[in-house]
Formats: sequence, C-alpha cells, structure tokens
Amino acid sequence: MKKRIVLFAALAVVLWVFPASAQDQWEFYGSARMETFYNAGKAATLMNAHDNGNLNEDDAETEWRLSPIARIGAKVKHGHVSGYFEYGPGVNLRKLYATWRPWGDQSWELLVGQTYTPINVFYSGQTYAADEGLLSTGQMYDGRHPMVAVSYRGFKLAFINVNKAGNLGTMFPSEPGGDLDSPGDVDVLLPKIAASYHFGADNFFFDLVGGYQTYRIENPNGFGSDLNVDSFVFGGGGGVNFGPAYFKAAGYYGQNIGNYGMWTNANGYFGKPILKPGAPVAGLWTVDAASAVVTYNRDAAGALSYDTEDTTVWSALGVVGFNVNDMVRLEAGVGYIDYDNDYFIADGKVTAAYLQAPITFAKGVFVVPEIGYYNIDSRLDMLDDNGSARDGEDFWYIGAKWQINF
Repeated sequence: MKKRIVLFAALAVVLWVFPASAQDQWEFYGSARMETFYNAGKAATLMNAHDNGNLNEDDAETEWRLSPIARIGAKVKHGHVSGYFEYGPGVNLRKLYATWRPWGDQSWELLVGQTYTPINVFYSGQTYAADEGLLSTGQMYDGRHPMVAVSYRGFKLAFINVNKAGNLGTMFPSEPGGDLDSPGDVDVLLPKIAASYHFGADNFFFDLVGGYQTYRIENPNGFGSDLNVDSFVFGGGGGVNFGPAYFKAAGYYGQNIGNYGMWTNANGYFGKPILKPGAPVAGLWTVDAASAVVTYNRDAAGALSYDTEDTTVWSALGVVGFNVNDMVRLEAGVGYIDYDNDYFIADGKVTAAYLQAPITFAKGVFVVPEIGYYNIDSRLDMLDDNGSARDGEDFWYIGAKWQINF
C-alpha cells in the first residue's frame, strides 16, 4: 500500500510539473563529448601553470577531458509557443529561451531569452579546443546572449544585451595631471544590434550578417572629455554541394569586435598586446588584440582629451569535404585572421589548418580523428629574455573527439 501511495505521489508531481496535454510535446536530449588531443610547439596557448612562465621553450601537452561544450537540455512545444533550455558542464546555462509563431510554422517568429545571436555561422567541423570550428580564424561567432529577436523567412533581427559593459571602461586621472587611477562610468543606452539573412536551396546556400554596438565612458572627475566606443561587424559566406563533395567559404570585416563580443581567442594566443613605446594610452580595465585602445592628449594648458584608436579585423575561411560513404567523411579547412591597430607594435595574424575523418558507428555515435596546425605571427606579446618581441609562434596537434548523442 505504501509503495502505491509513493507511486501515485510521484506521478502527481510529474503531472503537475509537466502537465499532460495532447498538445504538449517534450523532447529531452544530451551530448556527451570527450577531447583527447596531443599538442606540441612554441605558443602561449600551450602554456600551463606548471610551465613556470617559460615561453622560450617548446612545450607539449596531452588533453584528456570532458568537453566544456557537452550538454543536456530539452525542447517543449505547446501550440504556437515553444521553449528551450540547455546546460553545459558545471553550472553553465547555455540556452534558455522561448519562441512564439502566431500563425504556425510558416509565420513570423518572436524570440525572447538567451541563445545564439544572428552573428553565428557554423561552416567548419574542426573539433580541436572544444569544437573550435575555426571560430578564432574566419568563422563568425558571437556566442549566446540574452536578446529579443524577430525573424521571418530567413531574415532575423535581434536586440541583444551589450557585451561585458561592466568592465570595458578606462581609467581617468583623479586630478589634473595626476595618475590614471579613477575608473570611468560606463553608460549603456542602446542594446547591441545584429541582423542576418540565410537562403538555402537543394545544392547551395548563402548567409549575410551584420551588427553594431556602442556605449559611452564618462569621465567621473569633471574635467577632461568623455568618449564613445563603437563596434561593428559585417560579413557573409556560402556553400555548394557537388554530389558527395562540398565546399564552404566565409569572411568578415569588423571594428573593435572584441568590444562587440565576437569570439576570436586573441588573448589565448597573444596575451595582452604590446603597445608602441611612449604611446599615450589610458589605463584599460581589459585589453585584447581585437578591442579598441583608449588614448589621451594634453594641450598646452594641460587639459586632457580622450579618444579611441579603433582595432580593425578581417578574417576568412574555406572548407572542403567529401562523404566517402554513410560511415566515413573527409574534411579539410583553413582559416586566417588579422588584427590591426596603430598603437600595437605590429599586426597580429593567425593561420589555422586541419584535416579530419569523422567516423559514424551508429546514429549519434561517432569519433573524429583530426590533425591540425596553427601559425601565430603575433609580435604583440610574448617577450623573450632580452625583452624583445618574439617574431612568431606555431604549434600542431593530433587526436580525436569522441561523442555520443542521447
């Protein structure tokens, strides 16, 4: 009798949390992923705490870890409303959003919540470094952010939470002629804006994307000037199929895309960029090779004014593949990115290439053997023992990603 009472109580809880309805459609899913890669070369991205900061020696590391982009989530649909949530390892909310299509699947759509912004295209299947997918070298990736978005027939327009606005200010002097020791007041008055258009046919597709963000940094001391930090990005890409073969290419151009929030892994490769000697640069809270540099000028009377020296970035990728059969596929890709700012010692450049052979054992069960190479022509950081900027770095990797979807 007690067992029956417990069973009925459990059933009542389930029906209360997930109300039974012929219209409700629940679908739970998950993806377990392991990364097993060997890395070797001379590059900052290989350094670990146990390397004691020695950047002059070649390094080698083996990664054997649960991928940080493993996930579990669910989709639910009730009439014209759908909801989604997804978590990654640890307390990591990846997605939580809902959509409404007032006239059914062919209607326009309203989206509210956190998911991928329109500045996200996934052309490369590269699996190294948490399914990097050439995100640092050519692929347009803005991540998942809170937003309100509308879409219709391939077109999407989103108004998005401004990226990291709380720590993108600069330091102002607390008194005229004093040290840069007073944090500026970052005012966000407009959301980040992004738009995209996707067109797909049986054997080809193309994408167009664009976005803009601005915020203001106010001088809190009553002297000197305020300044604005503006960011934008625009790009496009597409692909074609030739029977079992396919080709994809994409490219983009942007200004201060680090401030905008696009993923480039610039600091992962370079560290903080080295600025030209004597450059009149205000103290930034955060600096990376893809963001603006805040500069200052002092007139003959000692009055200060501030400005932003913008960082421009351009990037491109190409991917080619061949489906050997239902079990084996071959894919190769190459990507490139260039960071340019007049206050950096030199441009930062990264080239990446990979070759892989995904093997599918069953539906949702596969392993992806992969080998790749990165060339990092930074000259932005990584000083040698004599204090000179290193000319460049490179490393290679080999290994596999293991994945089972459930």
